[in-house]
Amino acid sequence: MRASSMVFTRLFPKMLLFALLLLGNLVLGQDVLLDSLDRASNDTIRIDLLNQLADHQLDEDPKLAIRYGTRALELAGKISYWPGEAKAYTYLGNAFNKIGQQDKALEYHLKSLAICESMDFKIGVAAIQTNIGNLYYTMEDYEKAGEYYNRSLVIKRALNDSAGIALLLENLAVSYQYRGQLIQALQYFTESLDLYKILDAPASMASTLNGIGTVYFEMNNYRQALDHFEQSLQLAGPSGQQGILSVATYNVGEVYTRQKQYEKAEKYYLEALGLANQMSYVDLAKDIYRDLAAYYAITGSHDKAYHYQLKYGQLKDSIFSETHSARIAEMETRYETEKKEQAIELLSKENRIQELTISSQQIGMFAITGGAILVLSMIAILYVQYKRRQREKIEQQQLKFEQQQSALQLQMNELAQQALRAQMNPHFIYNCLNSIQGLIFEADNDAAIAYLEKFGTLLRQVLNFSGEQLIPLSDELEMLRLYLSLESMNREGKFDFEIRVDPGLDPEDIRFPGMLIQPFVENAIKHGILPKPEKGRVDINISQTPRGLRCTVEDNGIGRQQAEQLKAADHRSKGMAITRERLQLIYGNDPATVNLEDLYDQGGKPCGTKVVIEIPDDDPF
Repeated sequence: MRASSMVFTRLFPKMLLFALLLLGNLVLGQDVLLDSLDRASNDTIRIDLLNQLADHQLDEDPKLAIRYGTRALELAGKISYWPGEAKAYTYLGNAFNKIGQQDKALEYHLKSLAICESMDFKIGVAAIQTNIGNLYYTMEDYEKAGEYYNRSLVIKRALNDSAGIALLLENLAVSYQYRGQLIQALQYFTESLDLYKILDAPASMASTLNGIGTVYFEMNNYRQALDHFEQSLQLAGPSGQQGILSVATYNVGEVYTRQKQYEKAEKYYLEALGLANQMSYVDLAKDIYRDLAAYYAITGSHDKAYHYQLKYGQLKDSIFSETHSARIAEMETRYETEKKEQAIELLSKENRIQELTISSQQIGMFAITGGAILVLSMIAILYVQYKRRQREKIEQQQLKFEQQQSALQLQMNELAQQALRAQMNPHFIYNCLNSIQGLIFEADNDAAIAYLEKFGTLLRQVLNFSGEQLIPLSDELEMLRLYLSLESMNREGKFDFEIRVDPGLDPEDIRFPGMLIQPFVENAIKHGILPKPEKGRVDINISQTPRGLRCTVEDNGIGRQQAEQLKAADHRSKGMAITRERLQLIYGNDPATVNLEDLYDQGGKPCGTKVVIEIPDDDPF
């Protein structure tokens, strides 16, 4: 595993509560807040309620939070209520950060900081500096983030706020870790842990221990990493911190994977997956699916590897779709906001033109009107161009999303077919080796040598084409002839066979799924011909149809009904099932078909089976 796959302590830095809340706001539900807003007796209460409504809407509807925050800011400005203004700026900053407008968010946070600094409100200053640090963190400017965390830490140390100091030390550790300065990160994590021990905060201790473990993991010190992850697990479980428990459990699995202790890794991965699904941690679940697929591929469990790779792809695709939708919503919000700002700017320009008209009578009305029309025309042109660019940008995002979906689907189909071929080839080779073993046991050395020569030729062809999706039809038919010859030798001439191709077809120019027909031929021989007392026959025909190719495999065996009675109760034709699934994956949009027909003689007695495979003419690749 790569070090980058390690999951950190919920590595988004932790927040400090905005200290202005100590001024008396109650934590109320939204409906209660709206009702209270209608009955508010003065503007101060109304401002505080609007700010609380903005806070309520930050996660659910950031655009609505912006509207509430803007109303609170306007009202607080009118009555010079500085706590209301500071809080409004803070909530607006958080809301703009939610919709991806970090430059706007930073502007509002700095305005809130300026108010708190002018009022010498140190607790508020520290909290807002932490918010700004978090903002720079989302912008991946970890050095700037650390700068603001340090500023806040100076104030928290002066105020002897142990809980706040511990949180900031943890945030600083994260910022250093992302900059690759692991010694400094370990120092701050350790100092934070010591404070949490004094505060007797087991949940926070579990989080910090997990963070320390990730640092040791990046240092390749797996013993220390495992020790700290296990300590985190011991604290997280009893304290009810399911989130930390799931992350630390996953990280233990990562350590065991790095140490190649795969069975232990599997146990922790599966346990972490259950916790992640329970908590709806889709990002963590996605990583676990990916790592389980890699684990099962390494250990040779191809079915499980395919299953978890499929799960990983589906969840990754789902997350990408949600992110893509969020980005489109973000772009639309930004477009609406900028459109309103342009409208305000346009109105301001119109007002200035009107003032100039009143104060400067010497300027002719025609010139003013012409100038106004010119300004408005230019603004209209710029607005239309801006709108077109935004629309093109959204369309490009949509096209890119669709292309990535298509590429992901092709990748998943390829992996699925690789898993199926990995099952198909050993299945076929095993049957051939059994036949050779039988000849050797019968002491028929000449037949065994002849068989081995043909088997070697067939095996070389199978291996040569094992990595190909489609091969020339001529090669498929040659492998089929070799296989039938081997089976006929092994069965002492129990059956005859013939392969016919329509004269109008050129097998060299036709691309065909490798080893497609063999499982149906094998089924005809083993379950149709061999139980029959007399000599049998297998006929294979390749012909052209308006839709594509038709391949038929016909035998004069005992028929399906009697064959089913002779089979073991738990027997299943694995080769035929795999072939059907391969066809579905290769020709998904225009699927190939496989139909089985029972053949009867004139007296209505079963006299064989016919398999008809219809393959589309279009090349799926």
